[in-house]
Order: sequence, then C-alpha cells, then structure tokens
Amino acid sequence: MKSLSKKILLLLAASLDEVIDWEKTLTSPYMRIKFASYKDNYFQKIAQSMVKAGEIDRIIKRGQPFFRITSRGKVKLIYDVPLAKRLEKKWDGKWRMVIFDIPEITRVKREALRKKLKDLGFAQWQKSVYVTPFDVGQEIAEYLGAVNLGENAVMLEVKKIFVGDERQMANKLWHLGSINLKYKEFVEKFKGKKKKNGMQEEYLFILEEDPFLPKELLPDLWWGEEAKKLAGKF
Repeated sequence: MKSLSKKILLLLAASLDEVIDWEKTLTSPYMRIKFASYKDNYFQKIAQSMVKAGEIDRIIKRGQPFFRITSRGKVKLIYDVPLAKRLEKKWDGKWRMVIFDIPEITRVKREALRKKLKDLGFAQWQKSVYVTPFDVGQEIAEYLGAVNLGENAVMLEVKKIFVGDERQMANKLWHLGSINLKYKEFVEKFKGKKKKNGMQEEYLFILEEDPFLPKELLPDLWWGEEAKKLAGKF
C-alpha cells in the first residue's frame, strides 16, 4: 500500500495542486492489470486512508469525486520520495559528485550505497562515480556516517564539469531522450480528445521515470511541460 500511496502523492504534486479524479484512475482497466494481484477494493482503501491521514483532500467537482494533495501530503512526499524536492526547488548551478572505492568484502554496503544514490537522483557516470545537479550533500554525509563509509567514499561539489555540453551529458546519463519521447507520445495520444481513458495512469508511469532535472539541463523542446498541463486539465 505504501508504494502506491507514494505514486498518488507524486502525481498530485507534479500536477501542481490540480485535482485528479483518482476514483476513476485507480479503478481503471489499466491499473487493474498493472496491480492484478490486489483485491478489488485495494485502491479505494488507499485513497480513504490517505484522506483520513490528511495527506489528500477529497472534493466534489462537476458532481464527481476528485482528490488533491495537502500540505501534509507534500511533507510526507518529500520525506518518502527525495526526488519530490525537485518539483519546487531551483537549481543552484552546482554539481554533486560521489566517488567511492569499497572493497569486495563489503560489497553489500557498496550495493546499498549505489541504491541510495539512485534513490537520491544520482546518475552513474563511471563505475564508482555518480553525479547529480541537486543539493543532497547533507543526506549523503548522514548516510555515509551512518553506515561507516566515510573513509571509502567522498562527495565533491563543483560549479562546472568540463565535459563539453552539460545538456548532452544529462541527456545521456538520465536517458532524457527516451523519457521525452514518451511524454511526446502521451501528448499526441490524448491532446484534443474528449475521451481520455487511461490518461492519468499513463502519465503516472512516465512520471516515475522522470528524474525532474532543472530546466537548464533539459532538451530545448521538453514535452514534459505540455504533458503536465494536459494531465492537470483532466
């Protein structure tokens, strides 16, 4: 249940407080197939529990039940999903780089560090080198201290990575071309159509792949903005 509640909060937050018809979305055929192992009332229970916890509001719009994220929901999202902080935070123009050399004998810690870096939005530049444009220095320092990796890993903060075009580097490391294509196909599929069955759930699964990089690192024509507007109007 926890995983799907995160998806709900992420979609609502990314829609910039626009209300989303989650009763329709959560009970759609697409979601039924995607989560076929869950019972029929699974999605309704999630929404009800989130309303009770004050994470989302249930309102009536045009005679239909809709949901929107609350301030408490935003706080929970940022705590549970570190990438959510990117939705409202402006880039300071700096890069963070983590370099580590962890012996094979402690490979469990090494793999855990890699997972932590990915969870925080880092991309793998080289085998033991990860980079991100976002300020996560405190989180990394706390993690390295907690797992006793302070002598095996270091984080650098730099104003410039001399790799040529930073946009091209970002495109390669975060696979922006593939994500942008999915956004483009999403817009072309649903824009101008009266019936938008399956739109919200398709948007959600693209969102899960989006690294939410600052606009300075995105392609000139980034279809994510158009997709967000389209999803928010539904």
